[in-house]
Amino acid sequence: MRTRTIFLTLSLVLTACSSTSEGGEGQARIQSPDAEHSEHDAALDAEAHQGDIGAEKEVVEPLTCVVSGCNGSVCGPEAVDTPCVEGPPSEMCLSEALCGVLEDGSCGWTLTEAYTECLAQYESDATRAEESDADVESSADAVVDTSEEGPIEDSLEDDTEDLVEDTQSAEDSSAQGDEDAGALKDAQADIGDDAAALSDAENDKDAGAPGDADTTDADQGDVEPGPETLVGEVVPITEESQYDKGELYGMGVDPEGRVSIFWRAERTDGLHDLVLSQSDPAVSGFQAPITLVEGIAPLGITAGGDLEMDGASHLFTWRDDPEAGVSRVMFRRAAMPALEGEDVILGESSLHTLYRPHIAWRAPSTLCVLWQKSGNNDSSDVVMRCSSDGGVSFAPEVGVNPLADTASVSDAVFGFSSKLFVAYHAKPSTSSKVRIYVRSSEDLGATWTEPLDMSTLGGAEDGFHPTLARGMDGVLHLAWYNSLPGLEGQAWLSHSNEGMTWSTPELMPTIQSQIALCPGRGAVLHASGEDAKLGYGCIANPPPNCGIQVMSSYDSGANWGEASPLPVSAETTLLGHDMVSNLIEGYLHIAWWETLPNQMTKMQLKFITLEE
Repeated sequence: MRTRTIFLTLSLVLTACSSTSEGGEGQARIQSPDAEHSEHDAALDAEAHQGDIGAEKEVVEPLTCVVSGCNGSVCGPEAVDTPCVEGPPSEMCLSEALCGVLEDGSCGWTLTEAYTECLAQYESDATRAEESDADVESSADAVVDTSEEGPIEDSLEDDTEDLVEDTQSAEDSSAQGDEDAGALKDAQADIGDDAAALSDAENDKDAGAPGDADTTDADQGDVEPGPETLVGEVVPITEESQYDKGELYGMGVDPEGRVSIFWRAERTDGLHDLVLSQSDPAVSGFQAPITLVEGIAPLGITAGGDLEMDGASHLFTWRDDPEAGVSRVMFRRAAMPALEGEDVILGESSLHTLYRPHIAWRAPSTLCVLWQKSGNNDSSDVVMRCSSDGGVSFAPEVGVNPLADTASVSDAVFGFSSKLFVAYHAKPSTSSKVRIYVRSSEDLGATWTEPLDMSTLGGAEDGFHPTLARGMDGVLHLAWYNSLPGLEGQAWLSHSNEGMTWSTPELMPTIQSQIALCPGRGAVLHASGEDAKLGYGCIANPPPNCGIQVMSSYDSGANWGEASPLPVSAETTLLGHDMVSNLIEGYLHIAWWETLPNQMTKMQLKFITLEE
């Protein structure tokens, strides 16, 4: 995810690709219609029970408030169904507010600063839409006609061609990209794109010619401008580090826009370190890796780990083998700069292999860590442990899949309410194909709905590696892929408004394997993946049009823009990628591992920022 051209001083919640914040302190409280009805009922009950002061008081159950409705716009004591239509900004931004019991005892929304910022973004978009053509053309002249800038894939394709054709050309393109990014920010100031966040220098430019900045407050002349967000330019992460090989675990964004990348680093002595690379607020560069865990035993590529953000706090999970034949899943809640925190052992076994842990997070304090638990005779299950206090304590381990199934790779996401959705691939019998299943729980795994076999809805019979995402419009998205003979594969996508019924799976254009989803703002949905069978992207399609493709939809996956490849180096092999969104600035951040040209023993971790 995802960073900033404009610095914000608000303490905003920035969402990673598989989580959405719904908590936080608020300043304004509003009641939902259901809450008003409950308040009226309470008044009638109070009037009916007045009388004998000494009468025994009736025991009242604590009120529980839930988020419901297709767009997650209703906060009340019970879930209700509402039409799936796009509401006004005040309703669409409620995903950034907090549903709970108000001071008067009824259910209602507590509006947060993130809600206010979301509303301001809608208003800013409306203001831009009403600008005259003359103003837009004038602004466009200052940015070399970027007023007609297309979706992120168009910008990415241009940068890719420059990078592949010639190294010097790429450097020139990067420099020009910096100039265009600065000019674009000035133009946005001219048309009122984000007046609340403009710097004094930008206001000076808006008031007159560029030279007018020298006539303002003398103190402003001594202030060095901050770094610009590098949009469309590749940023190396491991180039100057002591590590030359590893595995990407997860990404997140803090309230100031810094991007954090959690990864496993292989040392020259054979041991591994778990490290975090964090960018500056403008995401123009990354500091040296910070060690989270040092000197652990070598781990395979399926060991896995994950990162989620709770404001500025980092939520980590990873596999750690303390001794031969023993594997365990760990969790730590930590903050910069030292990333110190208490390590919690979530699972440990000498009979089973534990791997691929990942986190489903729901603000303000609910999280579940899921992982794969494999044993003998090809038996395997997906299990999880959940916390309601932000990771301080965890409930006992519970199973996700029916015991009769052999399940493995999974993904999970919370809906607008407290319902947890989990997708996994499993074999219902030893002779059957691997299929994709999805089920949900409203009580953190105490009870589950029946698993839904996605192959029964259409598409391919088999499937692997599901990925779940919940859009800011409340729509749930589930994607997976299957292999075909030769070097081809198929990627599938299905949607659901409430998680109980899912749409008929549809083939994704271009992407054929290793598909990943990442929600953007509103109804924006990003997708990435290989354009061939897993691991064959650059074999089936030689550079520069090989490997990981990125594409975007602006209507919740109904239609997709043209896919464009990541700007990977020529004669390299791609070894995993991840994405995360900055929902305030509208950036998409992508990181990936690639081998050095014509080498398989050394790798580089690279990064790029794109605009929605």
